[in-house]
Amino acid sequence: MNKFTKIMLLTPLFLLQGCNNGSSTMPNAIHYYLNPGKSLLQTGRVAIIELANQSDYPDISYDITNSLYRSLQKTQLFGLTVISKENSIWNDLQIKANDKYTLKQLSEIRKKINCNAILTGTITQYTPYPHTTVALSLRLTDLRDGKLIWAMEQIFDTSDKTTESRIKKYLRAQNNKKTNTLDEKLITISPVKFIDFVTYEVASTMLERK
Repeated sequence: MNKFTKIMLLTPLFLLQGCNNGSSTMPNAIHYYLNPGKSLLQTGRVAIIELANQSDYPDISYDITNSLYRSLQKTQLFGLTVISKENSIWNDLQIKANDKYTLKQLSEIRKKINCNAILTGTITQYTPYPHTTVALSLRLTDLRDGKLIWAMEQIFDTSDKTTESRIKKYLRAQNNKKTNTLDEKLITISPVKFIDFVTYEVASTMLERK
């Protein structure tokens, strides 16, 4: 790969569909990709770049990014830094999920943020109750060689049976007891609780293989 080769931080979904923890026909499948040649535990420090936002709710970008930080922090897989849009570094770098960078540019980004990888992504959809939905496209890219470490694209829709089933599993994991309909309903109503559920699901895919 020469210095003119461009590295894409956004990989098309069709490249990821065959690389997940289950077949797309399985009701509880979450589509994600883990690079078999990369170790999350050896990543070092990761910078989470505040997510781009295509929804009609501008503040949701900050909320989801920070919830994602908390959920990933609990995995203890790597160190974390959040670079928000208010951060002067964000303005300097202007990193976007679908931008292309040379290896030299990635090396410069690495030195500037003192991290080995960046997590970038887009909130492709968000709608609040009564049809609470969050759709995300996320990528974890190694700044040392430009390779994809992990990626995920998923829609979490409260009207979908898959999401309903995963909410029950999430509550059992949190409470270690049988769930009830009141707890399940609260997650679908509360934006904060639903976002925390979504980012928990995101972080859980990384724990499938450290």
